This record gives sequence, structure tokens and C-alpha cells, in this order.
Amino acid sequence: MSSRSGGIEKLTELLSRMNTITQRPTPHTIFERFKDELREKTEREIALKEEIRIRNLAGLYRRETAEEDIRKNLELVGIRVPPRKPKVKDEFPPLPDEALDLCQRIWNRRLPQSEEFSEAFGIKLTRKDLSTLSGLDWLNDEVINFYLQLVCQRSTEAKDLPKAYAFNTFFYANISTKGYASVKRWTRKVDIFAHDVLLVPVHLSVHWCMAVIDLGKKRIDYYDSLLGRNQRCLEDLKNYLVEESKDKKKQPFSFDGWEFNLRTVS
Repeated sequence: MSSRSGGIEKLTELLSRMNTITQRPTPHTIFERFKDELREKTEREIALKEEIRIRNLAGLYRRETAEEDIRKNLELVGIRVPPRKPKVKDEFPPLPDEALDLCQRIWNRRLPQSEEFSEAFGIKLTRKDLSTLSGLDWLNDEVINFYLQLVCQRSTEAKDLPKAYAFNTFFYANISTKGYASVKRWTRKVDIFAHDVLLVPVHLSVHWCMAVIDLGKKRIDYYDSLLGRNQRCLEDLKNYLVEESKDKKKQPFSFDGWEFNLRTVS
């Protein structure tokens, strides 16, 4: 009897070891996982390079077209305008050495990804978040939300700037898929109609866009560097203003004199 029970125990132990072995990743599964990650990274790089190319072409085309139109109009009335010499503008002044050293330390992926570098507006920025600002990486929600809050803070501190309010990156995803009810309580402590400008980040799968509701100038502008025409976004935001006014102000929202624009930016 004891030899039989001993045999059962050995068989059970053998089966347990076999299960452990089968659960371990095989060289094949490791290789397949590596191929999938490499393919995903390559596709992201291609998409971002194409975005940069289209953005540069769009900006160059608009500048050249505008200058050519002005030149032709002046020539029609007998005024010849010499070709304009290209102006070299330094849009991004060089960073001091201290700031450059900090960037290099932040973007060092060999250091802990969870290391925190800034905290404000209820948002913590770690190395993982700030690394999305390097190269062709995609910006994540934390970076977008933090930056927009900096814009709002500046608008509050500077009296000569329009007063801005920024929705977070989850706002548009909610109103476009779940409707007004899903965000109704988000502004229970905020009167959005007391602001001049409302900023709405829009995430389209692998691409960031921006919608701006200018309450002062009565217009909604949708900006897309990839020349996209997202008419639905304008309609979603119009509907949001109607519902928000009805819920918070108890009055209808009038779009008399309003403009709605789909714009491309470079």
C-alpha cells in the first residue's frame, strides 16, 4: 500500500514539474513577442515621420502661396515687388547648459522610469512621462494635461491674456462616445462660461489634435497638423455647450454669430 501511495506522489510531482515547464516562455514565444514589439515601434516611427513631413509641407505651401498672391496683386496695379529675402527666425532659443544636462538625465532610459521630476495640478511627471518628449515618441496624457494646466496658470497670472480653461485628455473621448451625461459632473465647481477660451485636447488613436472654443470671439477652431477634417468634433462641442448651458445656467445657448472652422497647422 505504501509503495502504491509513493508511486502516486511521484507521478503527481512529475506532472507538477511538467506544468511548470510548459508555463515558461519558450524561445519561440519570446522571439514572437520581440517581433511584435519591434513591428509596433517601427510603425509608430513611420507614422510620426510622416506627420513631420506633412506638417512641414503644409506650412511651406501656405507661406509661398500667400506671398505669391500678394506679389501678383501688386503687379496688376503696376507695382513690381522684388523677391523677398528669406528671414531666419530662431523660434527656439538655445537652452542653458544646466537645462541641457537636466534633459539628458531625464531622457536616460537606464535610470528608474518612476523617478519624479515635477508635481503640480494633481499630476506627477516621471521619467517615463517626460521621455515621451524625446525623439519620435508619442506624448502621453500626463504631459498634455500638465502643459495645458501651465497655459491656464499663465493666463490667470497675466492680466493681458485671455482667461483659459483646459479640459483633460479624457473629456473629448467621453463626450464623443458616451455623451454629455458622462461629463456632466466634471464642471460642477467650475463655470466654463466665465472663461474666454476653452482648450480641448483630442486624441485620435496615434495623433493629437486641439479644439479651441473661443467664447469671447464666438468661434470654435479645430487644429490638425495632419490636415484632417474632423467635422464631428465641432458638432460634439456645439452639443456640449448647449447641454452645459441648459444644465448649469438653466438657459438655452445661442450660436448666433458663431464661426466653426477646421484648420490645419504646421
